Amino acid sequence: MQTLLKSLMAFTAAMFFAGSVMAQDTPTKEYSSDNRLMKNVTTMEVLENGMVLFNWEWNDTAKALDAKYGASDEDGGHFPAGLIAQDVQAKYPDAVNIDANGYLTIDLPVLADQVELIAKMVMEGEGSAVARRQKRGGCR
Repeated sequence: MQTLLKSLMAFTAAMFFAGSVMAQDTPTKEYSSDNRLMKNVTTMEVLENGMVLFNWEWNDTAKALDAKYGASDEDGGHFPAGLIAQDVQAKYPDAVNIDANGYLTIDLPVLADQVELIAKMVMEGEGSAVARRQKRGGCR
């Protein structure tokens, strides 16, 4: 459980880092963490700042939106764990956007500006750990 938590936190940091250093015209990997696209949600950990990390499965609605919901890491699938957009929206409304399908997405650079814990992970270089783990297939 501790390894999964560390991987998830590193993934969040990596997503922030990737989004913050990409060129303006280059799209970043973005997908919804709206609870309306999830099933079998379980709590993984409550962070020191009170935010909660969850594990879930993508539901049929998510899978109908994009094949990457429910696909494996090797196939470029969307990671089924992390923060839930509705929880982030309640605490940091500026860090949540609505996508073209009407589902909530977390704007990680905005969230990191407001949440010291995520910014700290990026500064400590934990983002690179996720890339190594994903290559070995250990993030899920």
